[in-house]
Formats: sequence, C-alpha cells, structure tokens
Amino acid sequence: MPLPSLIRTATLLVGGLLVACPGPPAPRKPPGPPPGSMAALTAQLHSPDPDQRTDALRQLGASRKEVAVAALRRGLSDTAAQVRLAAVRACAAHRSPRLVPHLRQRMRDSERTVRHAALQALVGYGHPRADNALVAGLKGAPDAMRHAVATALTAMSPKRLAR
Repeated sequence: MPLPSLIRTATLLVGGLLVACPGPPAPRKPPGPPPGSMAALTAQLHSPDPDQRTDALRQLGASRKEVAVAALRRGLSDTAAQVRLAAVRACAAHRSPRLVPHLRQRMRDSERTVRHAALQALVGYGHPRADNALVAGLKGAPDAMRHAVATALTAMSPKRLAR
C-alpha cells in the first residue's frame, strides 16, 4: 500500500475512534425543586434580582397556600420598594388574617406607593382584623395617611364597621 493511502486509512480509523468514543459524560447537576413549586419560589426570594423576588411573591400570593405566609412576611420587609409593593399586593391576593399586622406596619413604609397599597389591601380584606388595623392606623399616622384611612373607613358599609 502506498504511503499516502496508509496515512489516509490511519487518519480515518483514528478519526472514527474519536467520534465513537466522545469521552466521559458531563457531570449531572443535582435536581432542584421543580420550577413554580413552593420550594422553588421560596428559594427565588433570595435572588439578588428584585424582579425575580417580585415574580416569586406574585406567585406565592396567588397560591393562597398557608405555607406561603412566612415567605410573604419576609417580602414585606425587603430592602427594595418594588419588592415590598409586590409583597403587599401578594398579601392582598392571599388574604390570610395572619398577614394583617404586617400589612399595618407597611402603612408606615418609607415609600408612598407601598403605604397606599397596604391601605388598599387592608380595605379589600373584608376581615375584622383588617378593619381594626385600619382604625389603629389612624393613631400617629401622618396627616395624608390619616386622611386616606378615614376616607377608606367612610366608604365601607355600616354593617362591616359594626362588626
């Protein structure tokens, strides 16, 4: 066999072996919680990205599951105002009476939008604890917030206030 044919044959054989034996398999990443599960959403709350935390809170509030309450409470004290706002809205969707005291605290938030969202969330609760939190929110609140609370209380039906 001439030398160039021998080299070509050897090259094809070696090339075929390399294709047939691609090497060791890539290491598998251990499976995490399924996307959208309570565990995955709770883990998402630790993301450095506020948009990720906001999305997780929205989904947790919509779930209305009791296990979401602790995560929603944590969201209410987030450093980012957009995340606190999302947490207030998620609490309004969830409607757990256990969240009422934490929503009341947000009525004194440093951000106006968060304060007013907390007020609207408590008005929408329709629960005696929320109504009591609104009345209690009148004490020591800035004038603008007291006015907003008084307006919200005035708009409620007398039956609801008589509870």
